[in-house]
Amino acid sequence: MDVSLVVDKIPEGEKVENLVYVEKEIELRDLTIKKLVYCKTKIGSYLCNVIGEIKENVKIEPNEIYLEVTNELSKFI
Repeated sequence: MDVSLVVDKIPEGEKVENLVYVEKEIELRDLTIKKLVYCKTKIGSYLCNVIGEIKENVKIEPNEIYLEVTNELSKFI
């Protein structure tokens, strides 16, 4: 999922070109976040993508997933 949350510092993780992949297991109501992808640009650093897994038998709209994920991540970014 694409997100665009500004961060002050990119945590340590697996670096691939200008991306940093960070393993992170975060359980939410409807899905589990597995990995965070950070991007560094000339103007700043961002949490740019989230890789997760929707729980079984969950019927949820994409915009609801986006809100659930961004609300949770904004607590610690």
